[in-house]
Amino acid sequence: KTLDVARAVAGSKLQLATLNWSDDFAKARNLALELAQQTDATWALTLDTDERLRSTSDAFTFHQLIELLEAHEDVDLWLVESSDGQYSKERLIRLPTTLQWQGRTHEALVSKHQQYHRRVLPHLVFDEIPKPPEAMRRKLERDHRILREDLKWSPENGRAWYYLGQTLANLLQHEGAIAAFDRCASIHPGHELAAWACYMGAKCCAELGLLDEAISRCGIGLSIDACFPELAWMSGWCYFKQQNF
Repeated sequence: KTLDVARAVAGSKLQLATLNWSDDFAKARNLALELAQQTDATWALTLDTDERLRSTSDAFTFHQLIELLEAHEDVDLWLVESSDGQYSKERLIRLPTTLQWQGRTHEALVSKHQQYHRRVLPHLVFDEIPKPPEAMRRKLERDHRILREDLKWSPENGRAWYYLGQTLANLLQHEGAIAAFDRCASIHPGHELAAWACYMGAKCCAELGLLDEAISRCGIGLSIDACFPELAWMSGWCYFKQQNF
């Protein structure tokens, strides 16, 4: 009932565009962004139907949000943290913009024409409504297919290898996930993404009981980012499981 809800909220301001689906989330988001720029809007908000934005304080009002946005004229993109604090997502894009979404799945905002300023928006968080197990499996299988197709044409896309590893790990295909994370780390040596890939690969090794291999990947990751807490924790957990104090 997405459209019914949108009509109830937006009334005459609702503008609807349709797009033939082609397994390309960036294409859909870019169409929406292009249409937003054809209005007199100041901001474009990106929100999925299974996501909910909420304030962390009853005292923080919508008008205060507008004042905050207007007070930071240098910010081109505001991110909002997940309610568990684990990650942030791009939410508010200042218009007009040269930013565009890239990636058929696990899409990200990029700009080839400008350096842009991004910040995490205070006082707001978002929640994702959990998917039923069968719906989650369909999503993972779809992502697996799309990422495999993309990597045929762009085998050096480290970001795609990372999300392929994440998808395979969620499908409990840990051996394939380890190979994907290792490939990501080899493409981006010394990069933050490589440190994350080392951590995720170590988690998959630990799931298979390959504790020495997990510790090795933690060491590589910590050589990239010595202050990466998950890597240090995972390494310590593996030593503990080995009773190697």
